[in-house]
Amino acid sequence: MAENVTPVTLEVKDFAAREVLLVDYKFNQATDREGQISGIPRGGRR
Repeated sequence: MAENVTPVTLEVKDFAAREVLLVDYKFNQATDREGQISGIPRGGRR
């Protein structure tokens, strides 16, 4: 596990607080033939 881990707690109304064990995310950015940005950033999992 990484050395610089910061404990994070997820708190949601009406539920018990839970420690976050793993976060997985990805961002995509459309580009044109020359590598210039051509769309809006998209996030999420497929």
